[in-house]
Amino acid sequence: MSEYNNNQEMGWSSTIDSVDVSLEPGDYKFTVAGMSKQRHTHDASKQNDFPTHNYAEIKLRIVDPKTGLSVTVNDNLRLLANHMWRVSGFFESIGQKQKNQPLTNPNWNIEGATGYCSIVQKPGKDGRTFTNVGKYYARDDVTQEMIQKNTPAPAQTQPTGWNPGAF
Repeated sequence: MSEYNNNQEMGWSSTIDSVDVSLEPGDYKFTVAGMSKQRHTHDASKQNDFPTHNYAEIKLRIVDPKTGLSVTVNDNLRLLANHMWRVSGFFESIGQKQKNQPLTNPNWNIEGATGYCSIVQKPGKDGRTFTNVGKYYARDDVTQEMIQKNTPAPAQTQPTGWNPGAF
């Protein structure tokens, strides 16, 4: 796989390659980059398949504070009674729901919303490792350490030798 500078301009005839960027396990700030409503249909031929249900397919954009690269992590919020803990955690994370309070008629127009989540690595059947959301953090549970870890260091500027107003 080729190594690219994240902002390197590519030409119309440049080689198209994928750049595999993954996040180390840890806590990250995310921005919702997209959401689409989906419907899962139960497949009786598959063992342990989910029953038929609605779900939200969400795309989270996470900027790795170490590299500055933007990574997209996909997550499915399944609208099943035994998955409400995850849906509730997501809405608490983006500030739409209060802890231990029901949320009636949630606003699914969530693109641009921000929150914090825990990223985990899970092995796939084919030997690859996948980046997944482990859990979402309610706004009240976000620590100062999480905020500082996800704040990129300020860019260092070189002195120019010019001082405004000095002659």
